[in-house]
Amino acid sequence: TTMTMRIFLLTLPLNVLFNYIMIFGKFGFPKLGGVGAGYASSLSYWLVCLFFLVVINRVDALRSYSIFSTWRHFSLKLMKEHLHIGIPIGISIFFETSIFGVVAIFMAKFGTIAIAAHQAAINFTSMLYMLPLSFSLALTILVGIKVGAKEYSEAASYSRIGIFANLALASMFVLLLAVGRQYIAMLYSQNLEIIKLAGEFLFYAAFF
Repeated sequence: TTMTMRIFLLTLPLNVLFNYIMIFGKFGFPKLGGVGAGYASSLSYWLVCLFFLVVINRVDALRSYSIFSTWRHFSLKLMKEHLHIGIPIGISIFFETSIFGVVAIFMAKFGTIAIAAHQAAINFTSMLYMLPLSFSLALTILVGIKVGAKEYSEAASYSRIGIFANLALASMFVLLLAVGRQYIAMLYSQNLEIIKLAGEFLFYAAFF
């Protein structure tokens, strides 16, 4: 997990640089606007993939598994087990992330003010969402380790601690959004219409 964090921390400034170059047309590149943001994100993800491939081949702790030299040992049984866990996760993430994009398309008929306010609200709440999501991902690892070691009481303890910690964190964020939604909206725009509408969206986003 630390290695993953380092890779993404490394790619963050690269993503900012690519966005700057492609959105605003710097260093001889054409000014692409929103399309440039798409190209920049795509390029960043390809770099992340490349970095992970390098790490898997270079870091001793991972290289010892000989991941890329065991393709001949393909197992249909293991593949089914992998898909049995992976497909529901993939479907849930697909719906979780795509629903916000679909909502933005439906809102297009309401004009740029509504879209801007919606984007501001969802951007801020998505940022807050990362912290409880991170706790949840850590929880799956810790509980999985304890269940694998047949230490079920400790697995249950980790589960309770993680759930209550996330509930406490969520309660703090709800309070922040309820009390400070107008000030949060001001971080994104000076337009009074956007600030007012984003504040209303943030109230509903608190439930999310």
